[in-house]
Amino acid sequence: MIHMDRITKDCLPTPIQPGLALTALAPMQDVTDLPFMRAIAHYGSPDYFFTEYFRVYPDSRLDKHILRSITENETGRPIFAQLIGESVPDLVRAAKELSQYDIAGVDLNMGCPAPRIYRKTWGVACSAIRLKSTAF
Repeated sequence: MIHMDRITKDCLPTPIQPGLALTALAPMQDVTDLPFMRAIAHYGSPDYFFTEYFRVYPDSRLDKHILRSITENETGRPIFAQLIGESVPDLVRAAKELSQYDIAGVDLNMGCPAPRIYRKTWGVACSAIRLKSTAF
């Protein structure tokens, strides 16, 4: 049996307020950019942040605007890079590229409810169709 206290202690950021549950700023596309993170941190930072999602496809490069949320993050809090795409090899490539930066981890967006996303077999549609037969 895995105890959540051990997972929190060993894997997640240290809470800002000891004894309280961890908080995170949920990613919102076109909202949770660097200026927004700075504003939130000014008024009371969460324990960690997520970037907007990096859209990943065969010819994609890391979006410089979103990458600034990582490279210019002065909040003092960890940041997770969020990816969305439909090709597992391309998602792996992007995750490897992001691992060169100071990130706390990678979040694979598998639940974006926006019709323009799930109609493209990205996110949860990708997991249902492609991940069943793909080994990492």
